[in-house]
Amino acid sequence: MYAAEAQRYSQSLTQELERLQPCPERTSCPRVLWEAGGWKIGPFTSGGVHLKVYSVKEPSVAEILGERCKQLHAQAPQVPVSLVVYSSAHPAESPAQKPVVMLDVHFRETPHAGWARDHGTHPSTALTLSNSRKENPHGQ
Repeated sequence: MYAAEAQRYSQSLTQELERLQPCPERTSCPRVLWEAGGWKIGPFTSGGVHLKVYSVKEPSVAEILGERCKQLHAQAPQVPVSLVVYSSAHPAESPAQKPVVMLDVHFRETPHAGWARDHGTHPSTALTLSNSRKENPHGQ
């Protein structure tokens, strides 16, 4: 389930990037990478979709990508999603350059959303947004 969601997000973000930040030269185009998976041990679960977008030139483009993820998440709120947008290139393409985060957003169901869904009410979605530009200490 998470892999299918990750592919859906990746395709949508790639389309937005092609529309907002055309890239005639394929050498410095934005890249959308994703990871997906999860685990369950007894009552504990974790996992979701993790998206990283590299080489985004404008903060407004990063904001639009965040909004697009918010729209997609509303369609499947049970899937936790994180999006990190970098203005820098992927570390493999530019190992000497430190990654610079433009946008870091996380979409999750609230802790009571499962209860709300089980009891016939609409689950809400929690959004954590960090819009500060910072160097990523983990180099990702």
